[in-house]
Amino acid sequence: MVHFNHYLVANSLILAGAVVRARQCQNITIPVSLTAENAVLNIPAPVDDVEVTNFILTSLKSIRDGAASTPEAATISGQYELAATYCEPDAGASSVLQILTHGIGFDRSYWDFPTHQHNYSYVNYALDRGYSALFWDRVGFGASTIGDPVSEIQQGLSVAALRELTLLARGGEIPGLPAAFEKIVHVGHSQGSSYTNTLTTMYPTISDGMVLTGFSHVSEYQPWGFISLHLSDANSKPGLEKYPHGYLVSGDEIAVQMVFFAPGQFDRDVLDAAYANAQPITVGEMATTGQPTMNHMTGPVAVITGQGDIIFCGLDCYATGDPNVPSLLSVSEGFYPNTTGFYPKVIDGAGHGLNLEYSAGTTYSEIMDFFAKYGLSP
Repeated sequence: MVHFNHYLVANSLILAGAVVRARQCQNITIPVSLTAENAVLNIPAPVDDVEVTNFILTSLKSIRDGAASTPEAATISGQYELAATYCEPDAGASSVLQILTHGIGFDRSYWDFPTHQHNYSYVNYALDRGYSALFWDRVGFGASTIGDPVSEIQQGLSVAALRELTLLARGGEIPGLPAAFEKIVHVGHSQGSSYTNTLTTMYPTISDGMVLTGFSHVSEYQPWGFISLHLSDANSKPGLEKYPHGYLVSGDEIAVQMVFFAPGQFDRDVLDAAYANAQPITVGEMATTGQPTMNHMTGPVAVITGQGDIIFCGLDCYATGDPNVPSLLSVSEGFYPNTTGFYPKVIDGAGHGLNLEYSAGTTYSEIMDFFAKYGLSP
């Protein structure tokens, strides 16, 4: 059964000239049956911060040396619940649904951030432009089903969950949502972008358009992120006791600032809230998030990332070392040979946590303009 918590949110939003006066939202719990090919990992779940650090150092060495072999795969199946929120404009459901997938360090509130919401809610911005939005806690996190952090909550299961959510929405099979949408587009952030990209790589026709934020196809700087996150055992942190050992979370507020916030581009209240509500990543995810491969999606693709993104640009997306390559995001174009349109956009001055910085309105405007250009606006 799908459980609903209906509410009407009425507010006044001023964000890059937009005004949202009211919206209709409902929190929903969606039961799904998932099957995925996961990796067989011979990794014990670290039970304290010393073991977490050992795991990180070993992982970094493996990244440096290159994977020695492809892990054996195993099929896993199970019943899960996905916690989500569906919002539509006060005038009613849109013809276009945006499915929003958060990255590491957050749950679905990343898209509708409660602190100074009038400045940072991507959902409000999308609703004001006539879209409906479905944003969810990735399987294993937030209010969705928690799982084994080594063998279960990996890239394979996460992508399977996003696929099932998309198919249910496209088929009009989620109670409380419209019977069908004319078009469905996907927006991801960070790890959520990686999973969204993998989804469309595996199923090129599943999405009408895709925006990957906080992302690039350059992997050499990802170890910087591992180090800067200062990961520790989530189970020992107040408020995160529900997560078993093997879930890892940023160890302090400095780590959150280092990874997500560019210098001088954020409100300290937002940083405080991001740290206070930080969500974890699993050992299984870290071990199985692979390198992007060729994606034969035909719909339009945008990659939108902050200039100072530490994970995907090494603090400067313009530092390509080649005058013929305008940004590191331009490298991504070669991975989408069949797309009807590719758009790389560097958000000047921004960091990895695009939705939580002063430039959020610029980011949101770029996304909406991209969708409109390719006929994906309501």
